[in-house]
Amino acid sequence: QAQTAQPVQPEARVTTQETDLSNLIFERKLKSSDLSGLSKKDLEILRNMIYARHGYKFKRADLRDYFSQFSWYQPVSGDANAAIGQMSNIERYNVDFIKAHEK
Repeated sequence: QAQTAQPVQPEARVTTQETDLSNLIFERKLKSSDLSGLSKKDLEILRNMIYARHGYKFKRADLRDYFSQFSWYQPVSGDANAAIGQMSNIERYNVDFIKAHEK
């Protein structure tokens, strides 16, 4: 039975830890200790922030609404592979690393 993703609340505020991580995810490979204490929802937002920074146009309205509150979010394409193709090796590593921690 497939699980339905809980919607991201557009008015949700990014936590201080997540704000700090929002810079780190682009600069270095994350460690498990970086993600400790984050909820599954926080991890989902953090992972999708990498896609958002590369102009991914989210199909899910909740993610689109969440990232639309940031001036840097400029959705360009709904093609995830195009966004992945623009990511650095560090960003791709962090997407996979965060995804593994969401389980």
